[in-house]
Amino acid sequence: MTARALLGCGALALAACTTLPAVPAASSGAGAGGAGGAGGAGGVAGAVGMGGQIMGSGGATGSGGLSGAGGAVAKTVSFAATPTTTVLQGSFATDTTAGAIALGDVDGDRRVDLVVQSAPLAAQVFLNNGGGQFFSTTPAATFQSGNGSTTTVSSLAAGDIDGDGKTDLAFSLTLGIGGGLPGPLEVLPFLNTGGGAASRFFASMPAATLQFGSMSADSTTSFALGDIDGDRKVDLAVVNAPSTVGPSAGTLTVSTYLNTGGGATAKFFATTAATSSTFPAQSQGGNTVAPSMGLGDVNGDGLTDIALLTSVDPNSGDVGVSFYLNNAGGAAAKFFATQPALLFQATGQAASVPSAIALGDVNGDGKADLAILGAATGDGATFDVFVYVNTSR
Repeated sequence: MTARALLGCGALALAACTTLPAVPAASSGAGAGGAGGAGGAGGVAGAVGMGGQIMGSGGATGSGGLSGAGGAVAKTVSFAATPTTTVLQGSFATDTTAGAIALGDVDGDRRVDLVVQSAPLAAQVFLNNGGGQFFSTTPAATFQSGNGSTTTVSSLAAGDIDGDGKTDLAFSLTLGIGGGLPGPLEVLPFLNTGGGAASRFFASMPAATLQFGSMSADSTTSFALGDIDGDRKVDLAVVNAPSTVGPSAGTLTVSTYLNTGGGATAKFFATTAATSSTFPAQSQGGNTVAPSMGLGDVNGDGLTDIALLTSVDPNSGDVGVSFYLNNAGGAAAKFFATQPALLFQATGQAASVPSAIALGDVNGDGKADLAILGAATGDGATFDVFVYVNTSR
């Protein structure tokens, strides 16, 4: 059974609603838009109460999208029980798994588009056509880095890294030195040239080479982009593989590296993490790899929240996603709440194991929707993306 079988089986039933903790008073102003927006991470700076909040999507994910379109802060977080499904036509390298997705307004039309990893340092861009299935089924362009690297890519993300109002693309590489010894995480940002599909949207060479932290050589490290600290600059968050030993066993950490606004010369982000948030780890079929993650404003308060793909059962295809709200406490409070606001549970099929998530305002209603990738492998394989519309009120 391929990922397409998910649709035919009526799969992925969702438990959708829960009560949220109280929202800080400072966050509940009219139009959770972040006072003019963060440039919409997709090209056009939002007016007060319109546009603006960067949508994260990691691992699956990246940033981009328009949020904060006005209205009260949601008291509950919920998603539609039935997903909208898009069957996308792949053109993948042999035996390559489409294992990472990101959402962001790549072409600057104020609609959130889909980016899918198709090979090491390569991705396909599927434009949002405003229709019921959200995305075109064939890619508008295939991006390929010109540096010729064949290093395994652990994740990709999208967001306005350099603050020019255009959504950029970044890949991450895990540079462990072997034998389980730690090595740095390398992130390569490719800036949006504004040239459209003819130029494949992004520059073919990275604007800088960034290195963060020290990661296990045999772990898969996911990252995402989003304005975590509310300064209207896109920050970077890295999720580390869950610890299996010591007092922190059974937990995972997310390290936040703030955008300094220094541009490519300063390599965009601080090299020291502002803070590390701790979350409970859940079973992923016995594996302890870092989960796919997403960043986005799920409750409309203008603050970027975090979602973690915390459980995947490869036998049944069941999936769990945990949402933690941004508590506006800053680095001292480690940005995110320690208790989940929503535990998302979806039931899949054994041959269609979800592999990645992304957050972004796909339907343009000002709230971050959830996208789940149904993995597929093989040369020229197709795969499915399931979009669960945010129905929070």
